[in-house]
Amino acid sequence: MAAFSQQFIIFSFVVVAAYIVLRAFSVKRTTARGGHWWRLWMVAAAVLVFLVRRGGAAAPRVFQSTLWPRTFPVMLTADGLTLLGVVVVIWARSTLGRNWSADVVLKEDHEIVARGPYAYVRHPMYSGLLLMMVGAVIFFANVVVLLVAALFTLGLVFKAREEEKLLAGRLPETYPAYKARTKMLIPFVL
Repeated sequence: MAAFSQQFIIFSFVVVAAYIVLRAFSVKRTTARGGHWWRLWMVAAAVLVFLVRRGGAAAPRVFQSTLWPRTFPVMLTADGLTLLGVVVVIWARSTLGRNWSADVVLKEDHEIVARGPYAYVRHPMYSGLLLMMVGAVIFFANVVVLLVAALFTLGLVFKAREEEKLLAGRLPETYPAYKARTKMLIPFVL
């Protein structure tokens, strides 16, 4: 079961990445750009993984230890959260349509999408990615994955705030009202 869960979680991230890349060819033209410094957190996560993996047995013991046992309920929970995250990401990306961008930008004739998952949270793709990360943390149960997830989460929060600044500045008649009635990442909570 552990091998299946590991392959499922990795495959899920590959499927989401492939879907996003393939859909990236059908977006509107960019008309305005926001900040880029949020990428630093994503790079820090990648560097952390590289350094710890490169260190191998020389890496500090805390990076090699398991935080909890990988039982059947733990693996089932990890797989379920990962699958839920995949569904949310794909649903959100499909709903966003041609307004999507990997960067903080506004698109030509940009509109506030407030249907589908965007009726509940302002950044459902990030919510789905975070669910997938929680699934990975639960399954892999080690400090490295936990740290990567924390850095990734900070990166997404910083990126979300940059997007919101850009949208509020460029769409002052529609975005503040949308922001007031929806949560950022977790429906009814945050």
